[in-house]
Amino acid sequence: MFLSKPFSFLKKHFTPPQEELMLSPTEKSPGKHRKTRNVINLVFIVVAIVAMAGIALSPSPTPPVWFVVGLAAVLIKMIEVTWRMMDR
Repeated sequence: MFLSKPFSFLKKHFTPPQEELMLSPTEKSPGKHRKTRNVINLVFIVVAIVAMAGIALSPSPTPPVWFVVGLAAVLIKMIEVTWRMMDR
C-alpha cells in the first residue's frame, strides 16, 4: 500500500487552503485592474517576441530598430509592474 503511493502523506501536510490556490503567490487580493494588467502583459509578450525574432532574423549585424522594439517591450512591462504595485 505504501509503495503504491509513496508521496501521498505529503499531500495532507503541504496542500494550501483552497482560497490561497485562487491567487498568485505575490498577490493577497486580485486587485481592481487585473484584466487590464493581463492585456498589458499580453502586449508585452507579443512585442518581446517580435523584438527577439527581429534581432535573430535580421540580416544586418546590429539592427537598432529591433533594440528599440525590445526597449518598448521593457517599458510596457515597467508600466504593468508600476500599476500592480499601486493596486496593493
